[in-house]
Amino acid sequence: MTVGGNDITKYIIKDTYNMNAEPVYESWTDGNFHEHRIRIRERVTGSFDVIFFDDDNGAYQNFLDLLEANTTNTLLTCGLYVENKAVFEAFQMYYKITAKQHARTIDDIMVNKMTIELEEY
Repeated sequence: MTVGGNDITKYIIKDTYNMNAEPVYESWTDGNFHEHRIRIRERVTGSFDVIFFDDDNGAYQNFLDLLEANTTNTLLTCGLYVENKAVFEAFQMYYKITAKQHARTIDDIMVNKMTIELEEY
């Protein structure tokens, strides 16, 4: 994933990355109760977890600042790899951050882990 020309892939927890394109339909039910669909477009959605340690020279706060700096009218501009299309493209995405961990390790290192959910505009 890239944001503002910065590659943030090293912070993504590998097995959590799940970004896929899914079809968007307009649908209706006829008098015989059969559903009809017209495919309008595809929308990329998904999520992944990121993790930051306080010895990363402020990487956690820098990441949050990077998201904010590249968000206009609630839309984040970013580059994503879409797994079921095997392509890397730029997108405008709505995003949601959910904190999963904010704690110190036994070695007194602060760990910040969060889930990023993305949905294409």
